[in-house]
Amino acid sequence: MNRQMPHLLPAFGAVLLAVGFLAGFSLFAQNTEDHYVHDLVTRLAMEKNTGIALQNAAFRQPDLLVVYGSSEMRDPPNTRYRATEFFKSYPTGFTVMDIARPGITSLIIAQNLAADGADLNGKKVVVSFTPSMFEFSEVGLTDYMSNFSQLHADELVFDAPLSTQLKSAIAKRMLAYPVTLEHAPLLRFALHELAVDTPISLAMVRAIWPLGEMEIAALKLEDHASLLNYLWTRKYIPRPVRQPAAIDWAKEVENAQTDQLAHTPSNSFGMDFSRWRAYEHLFNLKVRPGSQDKEFLDKLQQSTEWTDFELMLQVLRELGAKPLLLSRPYNGTLFNVMGVSTNALNTYYDKLETTVAPYQYPLLDFRQFTGDPYFSADKYSHTNLEGWVYVDQALDAFYHGELH
Repeated sequence: MNRQMPHLLPAFGAVLLAVGFLAGFSLFAQNTEDHYVHDLVTRLAMEKNTGIALQNAAFRQPDLLVVYGSSEMRDPPNTRYRATEFFKSYPTGFTVMDIARPGITSLIIAQNLAADGADLNGKKVVVSFTPSMFEFSEVGLTDYMSNFSQLHADELVFDAPLSTQLKSAIAKRMLAYPVTLEHAPLLRFALHELAVDTPISLAMVRAIWPLGEMEIAALKLEDHASLLNYLWTRKYIPRPVRQPAAIDWAKEVENAQTDQLAHTPSNSFGMDFSRWRAYEHLFNLKVRPGSQDKEFLDKLQQSTEWTDFELMLQVLRELGAKPLLLSRPYNGTLFNVMGVSTNALNTYYDKLETTVAPYQYPLLDFRQFTGDPYFSADKYSHTNLEGWVYVDQALDAFYHGELH
């Protein structure tokens, strides 16, 4: 036995050397990301959404407010009123990093938050969403696939400080999209065992935990390497210019209304040229008011998004986050023309408030703007210029502790 020990020592030394190198690389990468994260706030959309390094770096910065959302955070793309543009110069001491892409819904956000793990404890975070998420019986496969991250899923299963009961419930929902797990056998196995939720199945998950940790480590290294490669191959990345300023919110609303009217000379419904062409015919159909209420309400009540939304709320609670839930209002003018009454639209707001109430999180749904055509741009509740000013004002108030 003793004669074999000399042969084991070099192998043991090589393992320690590798572990030391990986630890050193991770520390170097983290320090670099902390240094450059302010420069990358409006860049690297995919890396921000499917990776974890930039998100972790953002939560370490006191002057960054992280907002999770979907296409409503990116639309319209070319306007100074959109949050990432409006706060780009840190007028009141912070700016916004949006973790947002089209098609993101509550189940993806829940995985994203879980991947942040303990970094969320005591931290302010915003979850942005629209009523349109709740108008479908199930999240579309294409949208889910395009935003799915194996790193986030692995973190949720193997690392996130969440209860087994919550992990099991999320696992059952994730298994509804098996195509995302075809090339992730370890994750697929763990999700199946979590979904079964028996002592034996949970013991199986614990047994493969070391393998899960190894997979997470590899994916994190890949994430770090991707960011470092981006930084090293760019000769120049502009630094944000900070320009403190007092904001006259009433004046900003007035300016936004003026700018919006300049883009809507062909109609009085707040729609710019491109959107008006898509919806103009609806205003000539003369659909009977309320005639589409039943279909609308059936879809709203049957949507699995309510299940996913509550799972996301539970993730926020178990991780100790301090969230603001930021809905957008319906474009009531357009929905009334499509035969959906304001009373039916109010069902969404009422159900949303009832769902959030047990968690006691601040919720803004802007329901008072349902009849304002200049707040929402289309039937998906994307935000018009005036609406963006109200959203920006809410984000500013939340960051500065004026919303509870």
